Amino acid sequence: MFNERLSKIDKSIYNAAKRYIISKNIPNPYLDKHNNWDLKTIKKCNVGSVDNYLEFKLYVQKNSLYNEDVTEERLKDSGILNAGIFNENNVVFCLDDIYGNCIGFIGRKAEHENDAQWFIWNGPYYDKDQYLYGLRDASLSRKDSIFIVEGYSDLLSLRNKGIANAVALGNNRFNIKQLLLLKKQGFKNIVLIMDNDDEGIKTIEIILNTIRDIGGINKISISDIPDNYKDIDDYLSDKNNKFYDLKKIDPYTWKKKQYDLNNIGKNSDVFIKEVLPYLLLEPSLLIRDIMINDLSNISTVSKEVIEREAMRLDSVRNATIKNELEEIKTSFIRKLHKADVDQFVSEVSMVNNNVNTLLQSRYVDDVDQVAVVKNLYDEFENKESKVDGLNTFCPYLTEALGGIHFEDYITLIGAGSNAGKTSLINSIIVGLFLNNKPEVFKNYKVLHFCFDDKKKYTVARQTAIVSGIPINGILSPKWSYPKYDTKTLSIVKDDAGKPIMDPKKEAIYNSGKAEVIKWYENNWIELFDMNDGTSMRFIENILNINKQQSPHKKFLIVIDNFHNLSDFPGLDNKSRFTQLSKTMKRIASTGIAGFLCAVELNKSARNTEPNANDISEARAMEYDANSIIMLYNDLHVNRKDAKYYRIKEPFENGGVEVGDIDNPNNWKPVIKLIMDKNKVNSEKSEVYYKFYDSQSRFEYINYCDLDQYKH
Repeated sequence: MFNERLSKIDKSIYNAAKRYIISKNIPNPYLDKHNNWDLKTIKKCNVGSVDNYLEFKLYVQKNSLYNEDVTEERLKDSGILNAGIFNENNVVFCLDDIYGNCIGFIGRKAEHENDAQWFIWNGPYYDKDQYLYGLRDASLSRKDSIFIVEGYSDLLSLRNKGIANAVALGNNRFNIKQLLLLKKQGFKNIVLIMDNDDEGIKTIEIILNTIRDIGGINKISISDIPDNYKDIDDYLSDKNNKFYDLKKIDPYTWKKKQYDLNNIGKNSDVFIKEVLPYLLLEPSLLIRDIMINDLSNISTVSKEVIEREAMRLDSVRNATIKNELEEIKTSFIRKLHKADVDQFVSEVSMVNNNVNTLLQSRYVDDVDQVAVVKNLYDEFENKESKVDGLNTFCPYLTEALGGIHFEDYITLIGAGSNAGKTSLINSIIVGLFLNNKPEVFKNYKVLHFCFDDKKKYTVARQTAIVSGIPINGILSPKWSYPKYDTKTLSIVKDDAGKPIMDPKKEAIYNSGKAEVIKWYENNWIELFDMNDGTSMRFIENILNINKQQSPHKKFLIVIDNFHNLSDFPGLDNKSRFTQLSKTMKRIASTGIAGFLCAVELNKSARNTEPNANDISEARAMEYDANSIIMLYNDLHVNRKDAKYYRIKEPFENGGVEVGDIDNPNNWKPVIKLIMDKNKVNSEKSEVYYKFYDSQSRFEYINYCDLDQYKH
């Protein structure tokens, strides 16, 4: 499927193949027809060729991330040896998913135009029902309108004119899943630019019917290409034509054009039946009224009769949607109840919560609910992973974020004081190194800027997370490993009354320390604190130095805390953080680095459950971020009135813990992690963790066990 976990080897093969293909020239016969194209622009659309098949094959083997595993058999299985696509006579289109990973290829004979000359590699990660060519770049345009064209060349022509917010259907038929993809990326208005032929008309009909059945689009219109041009590519090849000169018409007007309006006559009832559904796609009631008047004049049927029929169609549609919604919900919940509790209970509960929230929402219409619930159901039934970046300490977090990204991605972690921002940042970093193969870090590096801690405390925190030894024990090890009698909960002492050291704890400490030292010695991570520098300019300089030293690497820039950056001192806080956010976005968009940042909340939000709107002085950060995670420490906020907390465990702080469970001094935090914004897969949910503050460690609470921490 479109969103499934890519095989790491295949992923590296496809991306290496893409790099080779776009480095080569597009065959001349194809360019002759498009001599007004800017080749640099076209190359950004991942189009090229394979001018030497043997060279191409060797390049892929050598330059794949896991090149030692790229055997001849593996290349064959991946489809890269498909000579029908990869040869000197073809133009090759590399198909990227929404995260920028290559998932398939389309080849076409450079000198031919007809469909028979297309060669498609529908690899195991390419699902035509969930794919739109150019969607990644379109989503980065941050526009609320999207142009949909028919062919690949049509899209290239639009890109050549600077139109970024456009996608192509290619060889696919439009369907509900593609509509959901567009809605997930924030597109609210659709403009259709189809070919001037019967197939183009048929495609427009399919798209309009899909939108009418599912809804959730504010405005839809059709570009009216003059009859003397066969498609948008043909229209734009005429240098006298400008893209924005194209007239846009509404679905009702477009549908009317297919009839001889002077000869409706006795067929007026059929005419109204066929045209009225397109009129109902108009969102403005005022314009609808004008259209109904027009329809009445053409058909000679009274306006009142047409209005009643329009109301009937709306009622039937709403009733159908309501019944479908209930049916889907019932089926969905039944599926959840049959799930394997041990393996899927946490995932089930999160999806179930999403559905219930969705169904109760006053801000999402019924049509949109049906579409989203259908999509959730499909995702759960297939149990497909959406991980695209690197794994971290928590499978839920890895899944929700699509992994930790080292390029063109910004994740913010917001919380009030003592909610565990710094601990979560370090847990994510530790999780990267413990949950991914060491060879991965030949191509990735973490640049950690800790402005809330000195270096030695950050390293101690990371060692504590690995070993489970309290941070104080890491900093002062020789006093931290007394042996305890688990029956009497007392320290074991020798004849002289001195504590006996526990060799097991000392071995755990040494093992954890060696693990962390390995990361720094292997240059997987580099650490900076306030003594080194506190500006974004300093961070960018460090990035540039590392990029010069390791041009093949990508970087994760970790900033703890973003609000401690010292740039733009002459500006007020709001303007200062807006400029900093723009700088961060600019660096991320270069494709060599991703950001993971802890951020502060407004003072007014520190005693309530937070959301993205509470990020201090920085609406721009909320807008620019791809993901926003909020942490909520109920115990810290509400003290004795807290609803969620755990009881302090014996020995967790390195000493004997004895006391009354009703004594608040023995209560410890349960942290609520809230996925507030998520552009990866729209997953918005919440999970709970036991927080061991002395060890800077989080421990996931299974949904079935949550009640024992609720008081």
